Amino acid sequence: MSKIVLFVVFAAVILGGAWFALDGNIGTEKVPEPTAADIAFADTATPANPELTAVYDRSCRSCHALDGTGAPLTGFAPDWTARLNARGGLGALVASARNGFEEMPAMGLCNDCSDTNFEELISFMMKGQN
Repeated sequence: MSKIVLFVVFAAVILGGAWFALDGNIGTEKVPEPTAADIAFADTATPANPELTAVYDRSCRSCHALDGTGAPLTGFAPDWTARLNARGGLGALVASARNGFEEMPAMGLCNDCSDTNFEELISFMMKGQN
């Protein structure tokens, strides 16, 4: 029985991610494609705080600095604005990082992060600066 439940959950996550990838919508908002400059910026952006940079590099960069992963791109405001609007604000994004949401794993690959760390990381990624 538990294998069936796991399969159904796994299939729902995969199909949900595929649906988003096909239509480019988050909630009711159509998110534009990032430009080459947006992608290049995301690839090189780092927080000003060295401790936060270390956490970003080990836990966030692998998804948020690459276009096409389904994760909101660091510094690309349309991705982040759509998620803020769809989920109801920064607190909801912190909860998604802590608990997981769709492709976002629980604790965002940062098992030692606090909600304050998540808030700082998300704030950096929304703006591409801190």
